[in-house]
Amino acid sequence: MREGNSFNTAASNPFNTISFPNYSRPSFADIDNDNDYDLILGKSFGELNCYENIGNAQSPEWLRNDALISNMEVKQNSAPGFADLDNDGRIDCVIGEYDGNFTYYKNLFAPTSLNNDISPEPSNFYLSQNFPNPFNPSTKIRFTIPQDVILSEAKNLLVTLKVYDILGNEVAALLEEYKPAGTYEVEFSVGQPFSLSSGVYYYQLISNEFVQTKKMILMK
Repeated sequence: MREGNSFNTAASNPFNTISFPNYSRPSFADIDNDNDYDLILGKSFGELNCYENIGNAQSPEWLRNDALISNMEVKQNSAPGFADLDNDGRIDCVIGEYDGNFTYYKNLFAPTSLNNDISPEPSNFYLSQNFPNPFNPSTKIRFTIPQDVILSEAKNLLVTLKVYDILGNEVAALLEEYKPAGTYEVEFSVGQPFSLSSGVYYYQLISNEFVQTKKMILMK
């Protein structure tokens, strides 16, 4: 933490839930385009870990979500760096490697909309981690429908978003309607008609041939 013209150790450590191995190389970037920084951790033995910030800039909460960088292959002593190299409003990645080479990855995530607005030409399906998580009594879930699938299939796609308990029983149907391409946000509130107890639940998005499920925690 910087105070005046010097740096001092912060009173509280926002990273105390993350294990940093020897020779780790942390870097920060808004990987999922939700207006806060995520943490990408390069490791000496050839691995990248991604910690998604499901909190906010003032009070970050870190959830490991390597799916955000699942297509990246790295070598030893990987050192990720981030910048909008092609000036498209999305942060791209360059990874330096031990042998003096580097690999460039273009960011294809769709820009995130906070008000159910349609994002310009999203390029891939994406189901975001709900926020806040854990939650009580409500949480928000974002998802993206890509433009290229819309063009090849139909003007709109049928989108289903449902919540299940840990035994696989459906407890809530949040959405089942046709949607055009874009990024959307759905709110899930516990109470009438969804009276649920504390615990682990799963939400699942189905559209076209895309199916993805994520975990969330209700804490009363």
